[in-house]
Amino acid sequence: MAPQVLEPATLLEALTALGDESRSSKVIAGGTGLTLLLRQQLLSPDRLIALHRLPLTSITMQEARVSVGALATHAQIAASALVRKQYPALASAFGSVATPRIRNMATVGGNLVHADPHLDPPVALMAAGASVTASSIDSEREIPLSDLLLGYFETELAPAEILTSVHVPARSKDVGLSFIKHLSRSKDDYAAVDVSVWLSVTARGGIEDARVAIGGAGPTVFRVSEAEALLRGAELDPQIAIEAGDASASQADPDSDTRGSADYKRHLIRVLVPRAIELAMKDAARPLEGASPSGHPRS
Repeated sequence: MAPQVLEPATLLEALTALGDESRSSKVIAGGTGLTLLLRQQLLSPDRLIALHRLPLTSITMQEARVSVGALATHAQIAASALVRKQYPALASAFGSVATPRIRNMATVGGNLVHADPHLDPPVALMAAGASVTASSIDSEREIPLSDLLLGYFETELAPAEILTSVHVPARSKDVGLSFIKHLSRSKDDYAAVDVSVWLSVTARGGIEDARVAIGGAGPTVFRVSEAEALLRGAELDPQIAIEAGDASASQADPDSDTRGSADYKRHLIRVLVPRAIELAMKDAARPLEGASPSGHPRS
């Protein structure tokens, strides 16, 4: 039997329906991920709570950070002048997903809640230090993205919570972000691996702070603590970047699949992390109006 579809006009209506434990419910936004699970009968809820009528699509600067409504589509984020000015590499991550048809439907909130480790945007968002707002009937709470994603299709969200917005700290002139997506097959396929690096650079060109995020190489997108520790406080040289790449490859736990063997993916990470570090350093030196480096190497 097909699930009943509810179309609440307000967030309160959606949360009230979700909190009704008498029937099993799933929230649906763009539907590009959930629809596949429904078709494969991996999920069979009694009801779908469709969020498309809710006003959660804004992309604004609020309190020194970029705040994005959970229903903003990949295409909207990729084209946003604000996002492209702050972190064009982040816009590139959203703009590189699948096909225009998918990008015009898929939402940032749905992308994150789906929690598939092969998706591109969570990698750049995690490196950029993003957090999300989770709303319930009684309260709101903010969750760092690194804490939200727990495993394959698993998040920190409570059953009665809806992810309503995503927040990225505003970029300063000494901060840079890079994103590299390596495609082993067609350009609309999942990446073999994704790499994103965020750096805060000192006036002398050293590294004050660092975040390194990897996707497609484990049960969830993850940060590489050892690589970050190597970079933090270091003067950048090729050897440090190589060591950070080695540390990232060591922490990765990829599966072998049609996009490459586990060893091949570790090799990619070892090669791409130093490249992403170099691109992030270049991005940190650009004026805010400039374009940020990002890479999409092909095998």
